[in-house]
Amino acid sequence: MARTTTCPFQNPGQLNSGMPGGAVPGNVPGAPPAGVAAQGLAQYIDVKSYVFDVQVHAEINGYKRIFHGIIGRDTGTGQNLKCVKFYWE
Repeated sequence: MARTTTCPFQNPGQLNSGMPGGAVPGNVPGAPPAGVAAQGLAQYIDVKSYVFDVQVHAEINGYKRIFHGIIGRDTGTGQNLKCVKFYWE
């Protein structure tokens, strides 16, 4: 079964306006007025994921094991995938 999550923000500019649908109030106390913080931080932040934990649950003859692959993707194109770490429980 695949499990995916989505980011509540579609772009860094939404960080000052709170969560979509009003789930969380906008503007963190002490932050600059709406939009100003996001504009200043936009060069340093992103709302996309580049590192993922892929899990494979396997069972052979009653023996169970969970395998993990830490996968990273190219921050430039987002296309090239690389297995950074592989381990099992």
